[in-house]
Amino acid sequence: MKKPRPKKSPFWRESPLFEEEEIFSTIEGKRGTSLFLGRYTLNEVIAVLNKKSFFKEAQKRKLWPLDFDLDSSEFPLQRLQIFYQEKKPEKMIVDLKIKEGVFYPKKKIAIYFPLSEYKFLILDWLTLQNPLLSFSLEKSPLPGQTHPGLSLGKKVFDIFVYLARLSRKDGLLAFPNYFHNALLFSRYFHFLNPEKLGEVLTI
Repeated sequence: MKKPRPKKSPFWRESPLFEEEEIFSTIEGKRGTSLFLGRYTLNEVIAVLNKKSFFKEAQKRKLWPLDFDLDSSEFPLQRLQIFYQEKKPEKMIVDLKIKEGVFYPKKKIAIYFPLSEYKFLILDWLTLQNPLLSFSLEKSPLPGQTHPGLSLGKKVFDIFVYLARLSRKDGLLAFPNYFHNALLFSRYFHFLNPEKLGEVLTI
């Protein structure tokens, strides 16, 4: 896996599984679209979050009411943010950068892929945090963290799986930005490169 960000390199940067140019956008749309992934209204997104109990879990954590912001200025890459009460950075709960794309496996891993191309939902960035909580001496932040997490990893990834099925994708493709993200993602994802799985387990 490789994070297509020149300024923030993941720990596997030196031997990427595939290059950025191997992923091509499958959606042609206008920048500034108000539709999530170019097809879903914000009300439809909210309906899915409600269906998957995200709102119920937010209320349990006293993160209510919620506010939403969708930035499509770099479409097909979109940024969806969810805030507690109001749209302020210090009240952000979810920060998601996502797009649709096609992945063409390299020959060296083609044995694991019977098809020549795969349509993926690509998670370019994902932050889940509780702005009402702070770190302490007993629990210090991991790299990139400003607040403790929501402890909703499985539920959130279930939402992504549901969305992938809804949009008829072959799967989800994620780019963990830090080592601890890779460990978290490995609970729900498979490494495309088995050598990297061995590397992570060894570390």
